[in-house]
Amino acid sequence: MTTPLTFKIIGTASGQPRHISRAWIDKVTGKPRAGVRPDDSADDWKNCIRLAVRGRVPAVPIAGPVICHLTFLFHRPQYMHAAKYLPGLIPYTAKPDRDNLDKAVLDTLTELKFWRDDAQVFMGRLGKWYCAKDPAAADGIGRPGCMVTIEPVGDEHVYTAEYLAKRKVVA
Repeated sequence: MTTPLTFKIIGTASGQPRHISRAWIDKVTGKPRAGVRPDDSADDWKNCIRLAVRGRVPAVPIAGPVICHLTFLFHRPQYMHAAKYLPGLIPYTAKPDRDNLDKAVLDTLTELKFWRDDAQVFMGRLGKWYCAKDPAAADGIGRPGCMVTIEPVGDEHVYTAEYLAKRKVVA
């Protein structure tokens, strides 16, 4: 097993939306047409990801199984700066959905050739939180973005219960 790679993406996280399907009548030919176009609403977030990983992309894409932990941090609204709210992280239960956030990051890392296919990511924690009150908080938890840990796993570790228990995947 190699050393995990950990980094923070700074920016406002955005989920990867579904492609948009539409049908229309061609004005020139009068014939019905249909098409699918990708939604580009996550492009700014994907650019933040590209900037954060500049110089960290492995020379050769990871070939085996991968564990990828993602912790998304969202801007804390002004009302949550009141004394009654804890200074640390608070669970974020609004949109975007966590599966769409995960997809945006994994798709971008796949495009950048971190691994051959994002299907190689077989496990990982995923969380959504409001940032800490203090922007200078330790570990970067006071600024919006995403904490990423990528851990390539050798085949010899994937199937042992001891290995998975150590990572609290099985009891």
